[in-house]
Amino acid sequence: MKSGNLSQTKNIISHLEKQLTKIQYSKSINVTCSFGIASCEQNDTLDSLLKKADESMYEEKTRLKIKS
Repeated sequence: MKSGNLSQTKNIISHLEKQLTKIQYSKSINVTCSFGIASCEQNDTLDSLLKKADESMYEEKTRLKIKS
């Protein structure tokens, strides 16, 4: 998210998660979603930024598994 702060980004992601879980795809399918947040540092490349976002997403998935 360009020029956004972490709080704004988390709020947007929270809203997306809530909206996506409200969609009824079928009665036998539950949909979940996970997002990775990464901030771009001066020396980051696209690859390093995507790696940070992936790591963030997997940390969130792990946190949700432990929580449930």
